[in-house]
Amino acid sequence: MTLANSGDSLAITLPDNINGEIKIRLTWTKDTNAGFMQRILGGDCVDLDLGCYYELSNGNRTLIDCLQFAADAPASRSEQSKQGCYDLEPYIWHTGDNRGRDKDHAEVLLVNPAGLGCIENITVYAYIFDGPASWDAFGAKVSLIIPGCEEVEVRLEGDGTKNRFCAAMRIDVSADRKSVTATKLGTLHLGHSDCDEAYGWGLRYRSL
Repeated sequence: MTLANSGDSLAITLPDNINGEIKIRLTWTKDTNAGFMQRILGGDCVDLDLGCYYELSNGNRTLIDCLQFAADAPASRSEQSKQGCYDLEPYIWHTGDNRGRDKDHAEVLLVNPAGLGCIENITVYAYIFDGPASWDAFGAKVSLIIPGCEEVEVRLEGDGTKNRFCAAMRIDVSADRKSVTATKLGTLHLGHSDCDEAYGWGLRYRSL
């Protein structure tokens, strides 16, 4: 199921027992056409990064972002770190920074179904860390994959000349924790703080 337009949404009824991990996956391509566009727009090196803002039912909220942990040693899914944590709060874990080298051209956030009772919402975003400043050059998309449910995706599109940051999808967990609603955002921003201002996250940022 593709959410084509900003504001399009889909309510997903969750299975009683989800067998496996919930995946939020950013993928992109380096096919022949994209490669040609990349050469025209400024080089073949491409590094897209996946991140998220999350809010928990206890009021805790922050980002899981490659810029925070890429320079650190990789953390395991059971360890609370800047990559998040799968087995403990926030029950969201980034599997690692691709750094533009992985042949699969993908980055993944895992969400623990057992932790959905603690999660209020997740806003998924991506940004162009390295590569041509055009979302249309990558064939990039963000997918929500829940075992036993239809896969939901949104495509990242538009001119990234200045707006290299894209808020892709918001995922809201219902009050009874029996369903989630995926909504396409598809808005482009200058960066993290600009997106924060647009969506009212209220976080503070500093240069690294």
